[in-house]
Amino acid sequence: MKMSFVLCLIFLATSCQSDITEKQSLEAYKKGIEVLQQARGNQKEVTDRALVHFNNAVTIDPTNMEAALWKSQMEFKLGKFEKALLTANSAIEKLEDESHRLLPNFYMTAGMAEIMNGNQSLSHEYLQKASEIYEQRIEKDRNDVDAIGNKSTALCYMGKKNEALAFLNSLSLSKENQVLLEQLKAGVAEFETGKALKMLVVKEE
Repeated sequence: MKMSFVLCLIFLATSCQSDITEKQSLEAYKKGIEVLQQARGNQKEVTDRALVHFNNAVTIDPTNMEAALWKSQMEFKLGKFEKALLTANSAIEKLEDESHRLLPNFYMTAGMAEIMNGNQSLSHEYLQKASEIYEQRIEKDRNDVDAIGNKSTALCYMGKKNEALAFLNSLSLSKENQVLLEQLKAGVAEFETGKALKMLVVKEE
């Protein structure tokens, strides 16, 4: 009876600590988002400050995938491509369940980082994986515009603009999403990988 009571106390203490950790991580994550929304200072300063908060959130709670995604994206924006790749790969290893909504985003970030690192073959592996997961989601919901846009973007980064356009032209979306589909087609038609990636990286001001 006494042992059972002790184990119960240990469980409660662990549970409470876990709740505190999640709360602290969430608070750090929210501070990072707040920095981006307020956008005080030049782009680099804002990105640097936001990265500090997202990094804190992930350090406190490594399972905070929202913070991990923003951390990888801020690292990419700052030209820290190796760090962005490491952050994305760490998240990918944790997310064994392919149904997790953020998993393909990490594959996308890793693929984009590898392009900037000059590793085209590795980049294609990541981007192909992202494209496949987005396709699975589109099969479940033909009007999942986020998955549609991201799949076409992944194809473009792989140098498959024609395939991306063919994919978009094959879709029949609801009336309210038709305008967005046409915008996606226009974006793909004008897409240039180097230019698109360059626009994502902040410049010194």
